[in-house]
Amino acid sequence: MRRVWCCPATNLVPGSTGTDTSWAASVQYSNSRPSGLQNGLEPLAVDTCRLYTGMLVVALGGRSREAMLGVATRKGGIPLRDEVLAVARSWGAQPGGRRSRVPGILGCLDRAVRAFLRTDSFPAGLSRLLDAPGPDADATLAAFGALAGAHYGEAGLPPAWRLRLANLQ
Repeated sequence: MRRVWCCPATNLVPGSTGTDTSWAASVQYSNSRPSGLQNGLEPLAVDTCRLYTGMLVVALGGRSREAMLGVATRKGGIPLRDEVLAVARSWGAQPGGRRSRVPGILGCLDRAVRAFLRTDSFPAGLSRLLDAPGPDADATLAAFGALAGAHYGEAGLPPAWRLRLANLQ
């Protein structure tokens, strides 16, 4: 059984994907496990993590970026709070001008997803985030790393990085 943590920043409710790599199975499991609320986390954080889990599960299933974004916006998608849904919908819009920063855990996911969408490789997205650090940079980088890693896989890392990670250099 494979487990996908709903949110590395909070280690909120694990979503089990078992042998099913659909976002629906993961979110259904997350919905049945209200421990995030029992731990005093805000419902906005729980919904943010549910969205994040769905995106990771879709990426781990080998699906496209568009499918990852569609987790929140497709018909019959994850039911989310209006604030979370509005941010998710903005990811599909053309970038233009300055916009106000989204605060908190939703802001971390927003910055991570935008770096992922505006770059075409793991190193490029990482550089983008490191060049413009914001609040909660560690959580934002962790969220980006999980999304990009799930999407690109091990092959998406430069060979020198893979060697260092394997402790071979």
